[in-house]
Amino acid sequence: MKTMIVDTSSSAASVALFDHKILIGEFLLNTPNTHSQKLMPLIESLLEMLHLKIKDLDLIIACEGPGSFTGVRIGLSTVKAFAQPYNIPLLTETSLTMLAAPFKHYGGIVVPIIDAKRSEVYFGEMEWKNDLFVKHNEGVASLTGLLERLMQVYPDKPILLVGDATEIYKAVIETHIQANTQMHISIADENESIPKASSLGFLIGSDRERLTYHDVKANYMRKSQAERDLSERKLYEPK
Repeated sequence: MKTMIVDTSSSAASVALFDHKILIGEFLLNTPNTHSQKLMPLIESLLEMLHLKIKDLDLIIACEGPGSFTGVRIGLSTVKAFAQPYNIPLLTETSLTMLAAPFKHYGGIVVPIIDAKRSEVYFGEMEWKNDLFVKHNEGVASLTGLLERLMQVYPDKPILLVGDATEIYKAVIETHIQANTQMHISIADENESIPKASSLGFLIGSDRERLTYHDVKANYMRKSQAERDLSERKLYEPK
């Protein structure tokens, strides 16, 4: 069984290929190039090196967001175009899960945080329990509000923050940690905060219902900046 996993939810683009549950290849580019420039070359190069074609795939998994609105649209449009002619089943999962999933042996709550602008973050509260990946919560919140919530909900558990917001709001996080020394909060390494397609490999073989290309939808968790600006303008337009 051959599975391709695609992620374009951040500045990094990555593509992974699995044979059953074994990772056989992965390419990642964390460069300023647009996803429209780098995604297809990554996919084509990886397939060519592994002597595979799209029609050989049994499953495609894609990141549904949140993150870059444009990046998510490009990634999902690409996998839907691949799936349609060959009726390849699809699965989607959030970028928050993708960031948290690699920390299987952490032993606490993994909190992925992605910059949502305006001092807000997309966040998740997740952990592994007996080889099962458990999502406690996902959403959008102010960073300070989230840190206060974590202190109240998980007072005795170690917490690991991972994602691009850990670097963007590093000073805010460190100030909170210093002011609340009773909390066990740590920050993942910067390279661990780069999402990688292969992190969703744990979904292979799951009993989750497969999707058709018709069913796949982005999960932005909120309106884009352009949509919010338009709504604000309409609010103040004379009637």
